[in-house]
Parts: sequence; structure tokens; C-alpha cells
Amino acid sequence: ASQLGLKSIGIDLNPVMIVVARARLLPPSEADHLRPLAATILSNLRASPVTPAADDPLLAWFQPSAAKVIRSIEQNIRRSLVGSMTKSPDGIHLDRISGTAATLYVALFAACRRLAVSLRSSNPTWIKLPKADDDRLDPTAYAIAHQFSENVRGMSKALAAKQDTEVRSGAEFTAGSSTIQLSDTATMALPEGSIDFVLTSPPYCTRIDYTAATRVELAVLAPLLK
Repeated sequence: ASQLGLKSIGIDLNPVMIVVARARLLPPSEADHLRPLAATILSNLRASPVTPAADDPLLAWFQPSAAKVIRSIEQNIRRSLVGSMTKSPDGIHLDRISGTAATLYVALFAACRRLAVSLRSSNPTWIKLPKADDDRLDPTAYAIAHQFSENVRGMSKALAAKQDTEVRSGAEFTAGSSTIQLSDTATMALPEGSIDFVLTSPPYCTRIDYTAATRVELAVLAPLLK
């Protein structure tokens, strides 16, 4: 809808999808500063390491040493890019997270999912839990940082290519105004007659479990969901 220049409202019950949607709305003009931001976040890992809490959900899949690196990257994103609009006195408002912060979170989501590829189940969207603690994943700090950095590089490159295409076309493009809400159709409040068109997914059934499919991403987001 945004790319068509239409005003839109997007809603989802899953916090992960709110972050993904906010990242998708990042304008191409922001491509140039993503990689320097990621480099700064990674350079601060040694200066501000985080020891995961005993109940950190990342420990379900990763050994403490790996969870420490992932949580340190997440904390640096949170401290550098998540401000008072998202973390307000009345609670967490993920629907206000900046597109830049959301993009770096998505890069970390993708890194964790890629590093956990050996735990994929027969359902390709699910990542299994290790059967024993010793079976938990233990990628090196370099592997985690490299995967995160590569993801940011790819996203920056894709945004830059999109901007180049718009410039070459010579056409003026104005993105539509988009609002993203952590909500559902039963509780969201919209004025009577304010919607012209509704696009929704069908009810999920059989083997598709929407929450189970994003357990790793929800673990990464845990500090923002409390």
C-alpha cells in the first residue's frame, strides 16, 4: 500500500511482524547509514558485553557464550536506537519503533535463524528446541557478528538499488502514509466508513503455527516485550 502511495493501516497480533513491517517501511534514502550503524553496534560488543539472565529465552537454542553475543548486539541496538517513543512510561509501544531500529532488529532475527539452520524441522518455518543442553548451538562471536553484518549489508544494498531505480525512472514517488498497530480486528478502533479496502490472511490451520514460527525472533525481542 505504501509503495502504491496509498494511506494504510496495518495490524498484527505478533510483535515480530510489527518490527518486520516497520523495517519494510524504511525509505531508500536511509540506506547509506545502515552499515555504519551496524559497525558501531558491533564495535561496542567488547565494551558493553551482556551476561544473559538465567531465564533469557535465547538460552533455549544457544549456549551461554553465543547467547551473550546475541543479547549484546540486541542491547546495543536497543540502547542506541530505541527511544522514549517506543519505551514510554506507560509501557512498550513497538508500533512506534523507528524504521532504522526495526531494520537492525530484522538483521539480527535473520542472523539467529540462519545460525539455527541445523535445528529446522520438517516444517521449514519452525526451529526445534535442542533435546539436551549440550546440543544447544554455539556459534563463535565472529560468526554471529559476520552474519549480522552481512544481513545489514544486503538490506542496505537492496534499499540503495531501489533508490537508484526511482532516480533513473525520473518519476516522483511519494510513499503512502502507513500506520502499524499491534492489535487485532476485534479491539482496534476505526471511525465508521473510514476504510475502503481490507486485505487479510485466511485463518491459519493444520501445521502452521504463527507464534511457533517466530519463537527465535520473539526471544531476541524479549527485553522489549516485558
